[in-house]
Amino acid sequence: MVSTRLEHRVLDRFVTADRGVAELRKLVDHRQTVPRELTHRRSVSEVFVCDRARIAPELFVIAVQLPRAHSLWSDGHYEYHDTLMAAEAVRQAAIMSGHDFFEIAPETVMVARSFDLAVLSPDAFRDDRRNPLEGVLLFALTPQHAVDGPTGLTFETVLLIGDAPAMTMSGSLMFAAASDFALVRAMARAQLGERGEHAVTAPAGEVPAPELVGRDSPRHVAIRAVAEPAGIDRISVLVDPADAAFFDHPLDHVPGQLITEAVRQAATWSVCARSTDGAGGVPMVTRGRAAFDGFAELDVPTELELTVKALGAAQTYQVDATVVQWGKHIGAVAMELEFRSDAGRAANGERS
Repeated sequence: MVSTRLEHRVLDRFVTADRGVAELRKLVDHRQTVPRELTHRRSVSEVFVCDRARIAPELFVIAVQLPRAHSLWSDGHYEYHDTLMAAEAVRQAAIMSGHDFFEIAPETVMVARSFDLAVLSPDAFRDDRRNPLEGVLLFALTPQHAVDGPTGLTFETVLLIGDAPAMTMSGSLMFAAASDFALVRAMARAQLGERGEHAVTAPAGEVPAPELVGRDSPRHVAIRAVAEPAGIDRISVLVDPADAAFFDHPLDHVPGQLITEAVRQAATWSVCARSTDGAGGVPMVTRGRAAFDGFAELDVPTELELTVKALGAAQTYQVDATVVQWGKHIGAVAMELEFRSDAGRAANGERS
């Protein structure tokens, strides 16, 4: 198990001489989910947050549950729960905490702008094939204000599985009233239209078979090839607003969850195509970070410029991706992927 400064910083704010981790976990339970509108989900089945207790103005203890049969994040996974699903639980917790802290309306737009996660204990995510994964977040937020009201928050959190820290994550959200957000988006689209007048879109290429990107179902393949300059894979993100896995409710932009999953799939495809050490199956994201400078438009091709390199540990890879629309950089995603051998066997249909 690794340890991080963020882990210690968060634990120092929550754990006291008379209140340990076990006592904090007892403040919440996993019997039911919170109201879906507090997590900005349309489907109740997509809500991963179960309960919360506020122990200080900026400190929350939050119960989360990760299902074993999620349409996307369980597709191709047998031995481990997906750490990107845990990241989605954190995102939902951040949205809910924003509502609790600021007491703002559910229709307020909240958009994730960045995140940084680190898995401390990969084995804590092992699927016992009987139970959903239940955890508790020690969640600390820092509010951001302007003269006319809240503008967002930053957060740091530790995910406890049992009494042990399993993952850390930090990130930021921006807030906007629906009318203000519509104005911002209209201005961004107008600027994009001006840039796009002389843009050239590369021809579409091959869509990989699902097993090459760590998936079982073709409908969960999120990428297609565009080109392959020296050292860089150029990948197009497949965007389908009817795909309930990424578009639980209508959105006017490509969600960050889709872009992040596309980066992982692109890297998986690259590694599987070139590997000579047996890498395959579904890689675990053990480190991940993303930052978005703008919004990816639904009706404009979204491309990834990707580099993948092997790290010192066996079947572990560093991935760096730039997110581009019509030649403009709108974000960056980086990951460390670990192809755990038992996960690879399970994804190929072998049972231990």
